[in-house]
Amino acid sequence: MYLIINTAISKSLEVILAKNSTDFNIREIEGEYKQAENLLPLIKESLNNQHNNLEDIKGIAVVTGPGGFTALRIGVVTANVLAYALNVPVIGLNLTEFSNNEELIAKTMTKLKSTKTGGVVMPEYGREPNIS
Repeated sequence: MYLIINTAISKSLEVILAKNSTDFNIREIEGEYKQAENLLPLIKESLNNQHNNLEDIKGIAVVTGPGGFTALRIGVVTANVLAYALNVPVIGLNLTEFSNNEELIAKTMTKLKSTKTGGVVMPEYGREPNIS
């Protein structure tokens, strides 16, 4: 099973668990600026609802941007840490690479098949951070 994290959407958070490009479950939570408090519980809830656990994850994809600075960092860091802890490959996908969740899942399956473990993903903010 593959875990896909999307924190690049400004007012929501998506977690997708996919066995393949036709067998998947999408969970979404609405709420701007709620990614930090909702991401890990949503992953856990999604796994539990599918009667799976973290060890069933064979690869992780994360949407790397463009999007909000903090939201992207939360998604990317979570994906990198889980991939490291589970010793599975991790990939990043830009919002411009897909137009719907079905395309996101299909691209995830294709890219993860040729990705080795040990890599990291970097966020793509779309502009320089505005630090004042």
